[in-house]
Amino acid sequence: MNLKLTKPQGQFFFIFLMCLFMSACMSLAMTFVRLGFSRELIDQWLKNWVIAFVIAIPAALFFVPLSRRIADAVTRKGP
Repeated sequence: MNLKLTKPQGQFFFIFLMCLFMSACMSLAMTFVRLGFSRELIDQWLKNWVIAFVIAIPAALFFVPLSRRIADAVTRKGP
């Protein structure tokens, strides 16, 4: 099966993946800083990851377009 997304679908998929990976990394780092290596680390990390991911998706849907506009405004066009 050859699945191809449209450009808007691809952009949403990109945001979804970035939120997934970034929230996983950040929540693991913060949980590790708080608990260190302990028996609770994985359990607490997974709980924190769910919370972080739920917050990351709407935040990214707002901030990605805003960041693009800001970057476009300060980027020189052409040679």
